[in-house]
Amino acid sequence: MPLGAFQTMVRGRNGGGKMGPAVEMKSITAVFHNDDEDDRNKKRKSKRRVAAGVITNNRRIICLLSSVVVLLPFLVYIATCIMGNQSSEGGYYPSWSGSFSSGIRYGLGAGDDTTGELNSALQRKGDGRAAVAIIRVIEDDAAGAAGAAAAGDSINGINRGSNDDTNNKVRYLVQLKSHDYPIEAFRGTVCLLGGNANDKDGTPLDTLKRELNEELYHPIWVSNLGGNSGSNNNDSDDDESAWTIVDVSKESYSNYTHTAPSSPGSIRYIGTSIHFQSSTLIHKPTPYAFLCALYEITISTNQLPPSVLKPRGANVREGRTVLLTEEQLVQHSKYAWGYEYTIEKYFGRNVVNKQVGAAVSIVDDRNIIWTPGKK
Repeated sequence: MPLGAFQTMVRGRNGGGKMGPAVEMKSITAVFHNDDEDDRNKKRKSKRRVAAGVITNNRRIICLLSSVVVLLPFLVYIATCIMGNQSSEGGYYPSWSGSFSSGIRYGLGAGDDTTGELNSALQRKGDGRAAVAIIRVIEDDAAGAAGAAAAGDSINGINRGSNDDTNNKVRYLVQLKSHDYPIEAFRGTVCLLGGNANDKDGTPLDTLKRELNEELYHPIWVSNLGGNSGSNNNDSDDDESAWTIVDVSKESYSNYTHTAPSSPGSIRYIGTSIHFQSSTLIHKPTPYAFLCALYEITISTNQLPPSVLKPRGANVREGRTVLLTEEQLVQHSKYAWGYEYTIEKYFGRNVVNKQVGAAVSIVDDRNIIWTPGKK
């Protein structure tokens, strides 16, 4: 404020009289003090506005980041589904030198294991190989009577009542997947015994024998499949002769049980198929397919491993072995890896429970390069 204007203002307040020096100085100091206080208040308000703006912006950024974090899993899931659905049918097929037959197809409708075998197989995507067996167990009279007496007329807790066809003395040795199996859709499901090939397996039979030895703890009869592998134990009937493989893969059977051997000690090769698993079914970024060589093995109850007759929890990696009837397999079981279609073709009957996202195609097995990784 100009000094002249200030003096005029003060004189007016004092009745127009002349200001004294003390009054004049005191009044000047008070006015300029008030101006400084106003400036400080303005600066405080300005700082508050800036701080409020920063806080508001920070809140917006935090809200935005929170939304991204919440939505990210859903966006990834949607992208995975889109990628899986856009995968061409050819993407399911493995790289192999054979040729497909008429394209007969079944399906497309309806913690981590310690060895890392499952993960390594999944990493091969369309180049997987597996050899499995439908193992028929024929109850001889002595073994059946002893087993019934010891187990209260049941085997593995399976009641042999009228609903399970008491006239049929054939049971099937399969694996039930554990309830902590890495693939959630396959927990508690039925799986055929056998498994994935490794780079040391030259043929499907090599894979099957190695896997059965691992899963059933080296029963003597496994070494006789397709020829004796050098077992020196001659105390068992299992070692009297090799089990010659009978190839029925080119036969057009509507039901393979009608031509199955009536006595134990035999192995038949049924054929090779390709099994598809959608990315949604196995919860993987890409679909998975593998070639599957299928055998049928017939044994007797006295050739079963002790762990089957007297089960004590899980006795096979990733699950446990059980004996099931044909009715239980067809009417009441749910399957892993598309084996519902294998069972369906074998028995010539419609399997009730089918996984959505699994499919099986019959393939021509000539000129297949079996060993994974070899071209």
